[in-house]
Amino acid sequence: ALISTGFSYKRGVYVTRTLESIGRLFEHRVHGIRRGGSCALDLSWLACGRFDAYFEYDLKVWDFAAAVLIAKEAGALCTDTGGGPLNLGSASVAAASRQLHSKLLEQVAWDCSRQP
Repeated sequence: ALISTGFSYKRGVYVTRTLESIGRLFEHRVHGIRRGGSCALDLSWLACGRFDAYFEYDLKVWDFAAAVLIAKEAGALCTDTGGGPLNLGSASVAAASRQLHSKLLEQVAWDCSRQP
């Protein structure tokens, strides 16, 4: 799988957790990791097949709301990185095809909404 991600502007625990998740993904032999810099663009590219999965921690609803709709319409399963439903208070996104989503969550699961 080719996976896209992003990095929080807040350093510390968010970047550390992202790098740890990337490390686990490479241990499971993903094809590669890309960072485009825009959650909305990455989710749209997931929808059109350029990426197989996407995850990011420390987001705001305006980062992902419109693009989640696009990804869902294309057949992607979109949750927070804890596996819960996305809502106005969600702080993360995990998105992939229905076949890959649970495998993605095994490597990136984290409830970052409780972080400072």
